[in-house]
Amino acid sequence: MTALEGGPEQRLTPLATRCVQPDLFSAAGGQPGASTLPGDPSPDPGETSPEVLAIADACCRTPQAIVCMLSAASLLRLLPDASARVWLGAPLRIYIPRTATPPRVLRWSNDKAFYVGVQTVMLHGVTVPHTGPARTVIDLVRYGRHVGGVEAATRCLRSYTSGGGTAAELQATASAVGMPRRAQEILDLLVLGVGLVQP
Repeated sequence: MTALEGGPEQRLTPLATRCVQPDLFSAAGGQPGASTLPGDPSPDPGETSPEVLAIADACCRTPQAIVCMLSAASLLRLLPDASARVWLGAPLRIYIPRTATPPRVLRWSNDKAFYVGVQTVMLHGVTVPHTGPARTVIDLVRYGRHVGGVEAATRCLRSYTSGGGTAAELQATASAVGMPRRAQEILDLLVLGVGLVQP
């Protein structure tokens, strides 16, 4: 089962209240404004956008959580739009610290959700675990009701495909994480819709 937490949309937390400051970028080994290749599905460790700072801050406060859904999609450049709030997947009984801009939290009871298709990156000196490209697409299909349907998943799937992602990886990840049958049927239809075929 998965429960969603999070209140009304609010502004980003002011930097003065963060536990991550932008001048810590050097601890991550990156440089602000580091170049990235179009379609490169890996986060830029030197990026200093408000969203990336918010993601690092959220993981600093809640290291047991996984960055997921729209935040992972933006971090991986599967979607061009920044998410207004940080999306986290967290264990059922982990306390999420209160902030001026609380994250949107999916409560995961399945242990596999915390390691299947999960990657890590250092952002501003903070270890940030996040869902990888295939897993991000899968989660956006599985929990599409929380983001208004499958539009975000479809857009991510197109980016995933253009970046060299395969149907085999999607299916293997979906099977490993335990995709519900209805969600798997939706994923299969989306895969056919974008013309992604087994290698």
